[in-house]
Order: sequence, then C-alpha cells, then structure tokens
Amino acid sequence: MKKLIIFSTILLSSFMIAQNKIANIYSTSELRNKHNSVPANEEQQFYVQYLKASLFENIKNNFNYKQYPSELLRKFTDSVVSHNDFGFDEQISNNQEEKVMTFEEYASLEKERENKQKQSLEKMKKEDPKQYKLMTSVLDGVSDKTGDVKKDYEQYKENYEYHKNPLNDPYSLESRKLIIKKLDEQFAKKNYDSEETKELLLKNFSPNYIYFPHPVSKHDSEAQVYEVIENEILAFGVTSGYAAGTYENYYKIDGESIIPISVYPYEDQNFDKKVSKYVKKGFRFEERAGADIKKIGDDYFLSTNLYNEDDANCCPSLLIEYKTKDFKTFIPLKIADNSENPKWKTVK
Repeated sequence: MKKLIIFSTILLSSFMIAQNKIANIYSTSELRNKHNSVPANEEQQFYVQYLKASLFENIKNNFNYKQYPSELLRKFTDSVVSHNDFGFDEQISNNQEEKVMTFEEYASLEKERENKQKQSLEKMKKEDPKQYKLMTSVLDGVSDKTGDVKKDYEQYKENYEYHKNPLNDPYSLESRKLIIKKLDEQFAKKNYDSEETKELLLKNFSPNYIYFPHPVSKHDSEAQVYEVIENEILAFGVTSGYAAGTYENYYKIDGESIIPISVYPYEDQNFDKKVSKYVKKGFRFEERAGADIKKIGDDYFLSTNLYNEDDANCCPSLLIEYKTKDFKTFIPLKIADNSENPKWKTVK
C-alpha cells in the first residue's frame, strides 16, 4: 500500500511538472515542437499558452524600447491575458437546447416585453426626464425589432437555427471541442500564423475574442497593448463591448516587475476639494476615457475627460489636466469645457 501511495505521488508530481513546463514556455517555436506530445485533456490549455507566447513575442516586436527584461514582459503578458479572460458560461449554452417557440408563443412574449418596457419608460419620464431622453435615443439606435411581429419571428427562427450549430455558439462545450479539433488540423498543416489559426486561438481562449487587445507601437484606439512612456509605464485596454466593461490598465515598471497604478486621483481629498470649487454639482472620472500622460522632469502630467455628476458615460462635459510624482497624490492644474475650442481655467 505504501509503495502504491509513493508511486501515485510520483505520477501526480510528474503531471504537475509537465503542466508547469508548458505554462513557463513563452516561445512559439518551442511550443510547436511539443505539440504532438500534449495529452488530449491538456490541449485547451496548451493553445492558451500558445496564445500567450504569441502575444509575448508580438509585444517584444512592436514596442519601441527593445531592452525590456524578458521576465517583465512575461508578467505583463500574463496580466493582459488574465484581464481579458471572461471565461465560458456553460449555463448560457444550455439555454440553447430549448425548442424553438411557436409564433403564438413568440408574439405573446413580445407583447409582454413591450408592455414592461413601456411602463418602465413612462415611470422614468416622470422621475428622470434626462435619463428618459437618453434611454429612448439609445433604444432607437440599438433595437433589432422591425415593429412587424411576423418579420421579427422569422428573424428569431433564423437566429435559432444559426445558434443550433455549436461552432456558432462560443459558449458551448461542443464548440470548444470543435475549435480544438480545427486548431489541431491547422498545426498539423503548420499553418501557425494564418488568420484562421489566430481567430481559432482567440475563440479557444474566450467568447469575447473579438476584443482581445493587440500590441502596437503607437496607441490610437481601444483594445490595444502599448507603451505610455517607454521603459516607465505600460498599458493595455480591456473591452467587453459595453461602456461599463471598457477600461485601461496602467503599470509602472520597477526593475523586472510591473506595479499596477491608477491614473485617477480617487483617494486624494485635497484634489477633490480644489476641483469641487469649479464643478459645483459634483464630478467623477470614467476609466474607459483613459489618460494622456507625459513626463517632464520628475513630474507626470496627465489630461483626461472629467464627468459632471449628471453626464452619461458616453458624454463627458469637461476636460482636466493634473500632475503627480508617484500616482498617489495629485495636483489639479487646469479645467475646461469639453468643446472644440475649450476655455481653460487655472485651478488655484
């Protein structure tokens, strides 16, 4: 019995070591050489590691500064990947097993939905006219309903048939199996860098693969990995496609380590007191706005959008500039209306 326990322990240890070896490889060529020896139950994680290795190599190639320690970029790569891992919700895919509704069932549910929406909007119109106006404009812009319940029902059936195919449902377990099978085929053909392979690697990683950030030499949009200040501050964007799920992550370099920093003075009471003199109704920052950062001497100068308390997250009404030495205490410098020709006021 004792021998059996020892033997089992050795097997488990060997398995864990094998897993750790794959998890520590950030070379796509080295991973390719190991591909044929990967057990079937570890393939999903193998392809996630391959995605990491590919991202790591692309960061090295695209960043302007070429002397970053490899350990630092590996840690940064891990952070990018972990922040973009929205996981798989198998409960959502299980809902797809429901039978297609009859026209009568669909029409009844649509009528119920419309009545609830109407009641909700009427209540909002009385209690918060500004929010009502914003909400109606948003609904008009994103609604996929035609107003003709028969046409909408036909579209519903088309969508249902589309999602019955497991490869069209990124949340399903069957979809993941099919994706891995296709990745195996691409690797067997040595199509490591094809667009199809890149897309499959992202689908294997997360349902929100469309928004996975890519490294650039100069930042110009959301969902990118970039240098804010070369060899000092690195950043990347995360977006789930919704305003509340869109934000920038900033890191300060410290040797071979990266330290998360906030570019917003959330806990600086002196900053709040000074700015409150110019924004009487209250203000806030939105992390999706990001910040422009420059370094002059020992100070970091930041500029970003500032939101009045009543502003929607899409529509900031103010601009602000401030500075910091340590990203802990901040000094407001200037504030202005968010317009084509902003008139700046010095904060005293």
